[in-house]
Amino acid sequence: MFGRLKQDRLWRLYIGYFFDAVSSNALALLLAFSLVGRGVDPALVGAIVAILPLAYMAALLCTARLVTRFGGRAVLCAALLVGVFATLGFALVESLGAWVFFGALAGFASGVRYIIAESLVPVFAPPEARGRAMATFQSVVGAAMFASSGLLMASQISPQLPFVLAAVLLGLALLALSPLDTPAATAAGGVRGRWQLLGQVGPLVLIAAFLSGLFEAGTGTVLPLYGLATGLSATLAAALVTVIGLGSFCQYPFGLLADRFPLPRIMLGTALVTVVGSLLLPLAASVPPLLWGLSFLWGSLGGGLYTLASIQLGGEFRGPQLVSASAMAQFAYTVGNMLGPALGGVALNLSPDFGVAATFAGIGLIGLAGMLVLTRRQQAAVALVVG
Repeated sequence: MFGRLKQDRLWRLYIGYFFDAVSSNALALLLAFSLVGRGVDPALVGAIVAILPLAYMAALLCTARLVTRFGGRAVLCAALLVGVFATLGFALVESLGAWVFFGALAGFASGVRYIIAESLVPVFAPPEARGRAMATFQSVVGAAMFASSGLLMASQISPQLPFVLAAVLLGLALLALSPLDTPAATAAGGVRGRWQLLGQVGPLVLIAAFLSGLFEAGTGTVLPLYGLATGLSATLAAALVTVIGLGSFCQYPFGLLADRFPLPRIMLGTALVTVVGSLLLPLAASVPPLLWGLSFLWGSLGGGLYTLASIQLGGEFRGPQLVSASAMAQFAYTVGNMLGPALGGVALNLSPDFGVAATFAGIGLIGLAGMLVLTRRQQAAVALVVG
């Protein structure tokens, strides 16, 4: 699928970031379980754990400047070392004040590592296989979410052991990723030209990334509750989360399509099928297998929208500009990720039968309409230039 040298670098990136993502994905739950076990007030537990995503979002605003000044490789290695330091800090220090500090460091470093790793995929992948390479990276991220649960089991042996293991995984990631070269920007057009291009393709990408976060987090939180409301047992309702996760793991088909067909059309088709799935949700109460199918579909399509957005950016940018563009897409995804559960929960309370379907279908339709308008404008602009 890839050339030998590029394939070696890609697999090193995939393996190294898998170790990283397993550690990073487990950290929030490890903190929550550890703090609850120590008898900390639940409100304070939530506040401390919330530092991780807040610091992660702050990293999205700073990573491009760090890469521009110090270079991608140096920043990536530094972020891994900071992650090791912070994670070991949780194991060695019991002060809650110190945990706030370590949480801020860990969240910030995690955001830096993700953006740099994601921006390296299109650099290492040949143009004809860029979609499949990016889809494989997103599948690696999905697989790491499943594997991260293994660290939680280690807490039964010792409260400190999961943090030590998480630090070891970051150390393995450092060994795998530190030899990787991070080329400077090679795309033509300069910074101003690239930002002008981002202004053209950015809104479409940002809408896709936002919808991805909205559907992934929203359905992952609300569908189990919807399952309970429609008669599923607690065990089966919880299993819906696993089905959604399996769907999000299946990203390779999106990359395959992206390497063969125009990306805007695939984005539009993915968003359309996601909306149709939302409209079918009320039927799941009378057709239980449909709920399982929709869970898998939403997991796959929700993740697929972000995969397609990242492929689009990977085809247009390089160097610090790609880091900036990826950070913007990840920021939009994170906003959707935070809004999805809140909106879904309100909709479920207002109308258990139709609220969730109406909310997600409505937002999806608005996003789809925006994507359609932007796609037509891009096509008209291209036709004007060619003509």
